[in-house]
Formats: sequence, structure tokens, C-alpha cells
Amino acid sequence: RINHIKYLKRIGYEVCTGNIVGLPNQSLEDIASDLLLLKQFVPEMICNTPFVPHYFPRFKHVPKIELSLMMKIISITRLLQKKSDIIISDSNDFFNVNQKKELFEVGANTLLLEYSGNNNQNKEDFYKFEPRNISSKGKIVN
Repeated sequence: RINHIKYLKRIGYEVCTGNIVGLPNQSLEDIASDLLLLKQFVPEMICNTPFVPHYFPRFKHVPKIELSLMMKIISITRLLQKKSDIIISDSNDFFNVNQKKELFEVGANTLLLEYSGNNNQNKEDFYKFEPRNISSKGKIVN
């Protein structure tokens, strides 16, 4: 994947990349390594997205990432990537309006808005994970 990103940059594509923050067993060292890896690419856009545990049954008891840690991650990202757009995703309502303002104050500069076109759709259904049984022939069986 890293080579693909480098290739796309080399042939002139604008690149948006980032990582998921708050994964189970993810250490601060892992996050730091990811941020330093981003520095190699100098991407046009960066999206460090918080892991949303309650959408995945196996991880529903994983604690939410603290706003203070996310603010530090955004701040460090801004220090490392002065010219990149740093995106806050609005798709999962992970942060409230005041928290998003705080993320903008420490370095984010772009808000990615969700628009699915269906006002009646439940946001949790958008991310809902439903395991499927797959037969030995590769067909989905419910």
C-alpha cells in the first residue's frame, strides 16, 4: 500500500491518507509511527479517524478515544504537515460541535460532511456490521 501511495504521488495524483486511531491494542508508539510514516508522503489531505467500537459487535466494549488524545494527534500532524489539509470526518457524530471546534483550533482545517441523500436512514445502520455465513462454494447464505 505504501508503494501505491508513493506511485500515485509520483504520477501527479493528490493523495489523502491517514490512519484509524483508538484501535484495540494500539499503543502510543504505534500512533507515533503512523504519524511519522505520513511525513514521508507529504499528502495533500490527512484524515486521522477515530475508531468507532460500537458498530462492530466484537469491539463494542472498547473505550472511545479521548478528545485530548485526538487533539494531540491533530496538533502533531499539523506540526509535521504544515501544508496538508487535515480532515475531521463528520460521518459518525463521534465528536460534538464544540469538540470539532477544538480540533480546528489545534490544527484541523477541513470538515468532511456526510451526505447520503436519505434523511430517514439511521446513522448506526450506515456502519452496521452484519456477519454473513459463506458456504464452501463462496455463496452467501443467511
